[in-house]
Amino acid sequence: MFRPHTLFAAVCVGLLFLVSGSSGQRPQDGHGNNRKGGVLDANLCRTPFYNTGKIGGFLGYTVEYPIGSGHQQLDAVAPLVITRITDRHGVRHACCETAYGHVPSDKSPDGTPWIYEPLPGFCNENQLEAAISDDPYTWPDSWPDKMGDLYDPGWPGRWNGYFDKGVKNADLETYFVIDDNPDIEFDYQPDAEDPLRHGLGTQMYIRGLQWNNVLTESHNFWIYEIENEGTTDYDSVYFALFADFKIGGEDEDVAGYNATLDIAYCYDFDNTGFPGAYKPVVALCWAYLESPTSGYDGRDNDEDGLVDERRDDGLDNNGDWAIFTDENKNGRWDIGEPLNDDLGSDGIGPYDEGYSGPDTGEGDGLPTHGEPSFDEKDIEEGDMIGLTGFWSGNYGDRRDHDDDELVLQWCHQTIGKHADEYYFASNLGAWWHSGPSIHPAKTFQRFSFSMYYADGQTTTAQV
Repeated sequence: MFRPHTLFAAVCVGLLFLVSGSSGQRPQDGHGNNRKGGVLDANLCRTPFYNTGKIGGFLGYTVEYPIGSGHQQLDAVAPLVITRITDRHGVRHACCETAYGHVPSDKSPDGTPWIYEPLPGFCNENQLEAAISDDPYTWPDSWPDKMGDLYDPGWPGRWNGYFDKGVKNADLETYFVIDDNPDIEFDYQPDAEDPLRHGLGTQMYIRGLQWNNVLTESHNFWIYEIENEGTTDYDSVYFALFADFKIGGEDEDVAGYNATLDIAYCYDFDNTGFPGAYKPVVALCWAYLESPTSGYDGRDNDEDGLVDERRDDGLDNNGDWAIFTDENKNGRWDIGEPLNDDLGSDGIGPYDEGYSGPDTGEGDGLPTHGEPSFDEKDIEEGDMIGLTGFWSGNYGDRRDHDDDELVLQWCHQTIGKHADEYYFASNLGAWWHSGPSIHPAKTFQRFSFSMYYADGQTTTAQV
């Protein structure tokens, strides 16, 4: 059962939620030609990443804390989606979709990776970096996922922020989209309406954010929204992360998981870092703010008093969306009256930067997608199942993700097994997942976490 970590519920959540030619590759789908990278460095964390979903080294930068110290803390971490499919011949297969550059993955005979790849159009294609909020040169002319805005199609010249159009609440933010269309390993069609769609038919919207203040200066926030674009309902999906740690060097690392707080962590056993035998060595932790949901099982998985609530059902499940304040009691919104959450689909009002006028749903007295405290913008409207599996050990034991059946077996083997600690004196890896969960066609699943550092941690209790 998932209960958001109380510290982050009070502080961090408040901040976050205020292929080959024969495959028929479509121009709007993911492709290796669209790979870019970037670095989040707005606080004490230097966090390089790729727009493939991998967090790890880019252009010589490493995952470093504190910034400028030269202390590398992580080689890489990346998401995976694993489930079982039935191909056109009725044969069942395990299918694992993973990110580029992290682990060995499935490939075509000509070496083309069958993996998640970035979509075009979510950055300036004429340079090397993924889109970053503080550098308009990295932005696209228009955002592909905002072309449906009737009042400002594509949001040209505006940042496509988590906190809506032009809003830069975080000191630094990146945004990109990947999909699994390059995966043509199986004779499988996830979308009956599109014969050119491959993989599982999933698309992943990814954001990384940093704030530079005393409460969050050691934190990186990552948000993953996984859309099932196809017409296939999946009844048993695992959403996983796989990490290759390097806390204080590659030796004498300890990893563990706290099921009560939903935190996975790694620290150096002897608290001595390499190079230079520096002390203390930090702990690297993942605190889960949001997990995939199970809104179809008739259970109150997160023990909030609501059963089967969802973030895509068009309902204000918990009743916290605030209508405009009707000060003159005439039954409609008038200029000058507080809009509260009734801001319209772009999520901003007359007093916000980037406001260009009224938009769909603004001041209409009804919740609209894109407004605060409603559906996808309200973390509490999901019936979260929490983290359900954890493993740590020799990184090489789970490095190879080119055997889909084996990867699915790992999910089955680790479900519900919350190890306290695992000591390994060489190259430590860790795997944690949420699932199995249902992922119907045309719906989203989400998870988000704070990747943060704790100074001088050498015991589980201190973490």
